[in-house]
Amino acid sequence: MARILVTGADGYIGSHVVKTAAEHGHQVYAIDKSVTGNFQEVKQYCRKFYINDLTTGWWGGNGYDAIIHLGAKIDVHESTRKPSSYYTTNIYGTINMLNRNFTDHFILASTGAAFDPVSPYARSKIAAEDVVKELSHDYSIFRFFNVAGANGFRQTGKATHLI
Repeated sequence: MARILVTGADGYIGSHVVKTAAEHGHQVYAIDKSVTGNFQEVKQYCRKFYINDLTTGWWGGNGYDAIIHLGAKIDVHESTRKPSSYYTTNIYGTINMLNRNFTDHFILASTGAAFDPVSPYARSKIAAEDVVKELSHDYSIFRFFNVAGANGFRQTGKATHLI
């Protein structure tokens, strides 16, 4: 049984990761900067759920066997109006996760937009990938395109995706 920290745990992908990891016997610790409609169901799968910002907060220290880093700002259109917010969250949040939580198993959720990085969002995710490659010894980087499905959780917030 592994101790896993999931960032962005109350988001669409995070909700599913938390539930699946817990159902497979892992001890799940979660963090998200805000909670939405999925929070009540997600927290039942967690040993601890921290409501905190990745760029400023502290969430339990070390001792995780793996970190699944899903927490990020993801609205491409908004990123063109507020690029500094995306650079701060997506790059510094990743640096903060790596510097404050010592684990060799780091999984980063990136984006398919990194293949053609025309937005500040895509560029911030590429920079986050670079940070992971520098600061982690054992990592995986997933470049998601469109994620959809049903497992009891729903998308929260305004719909900004292609599906």
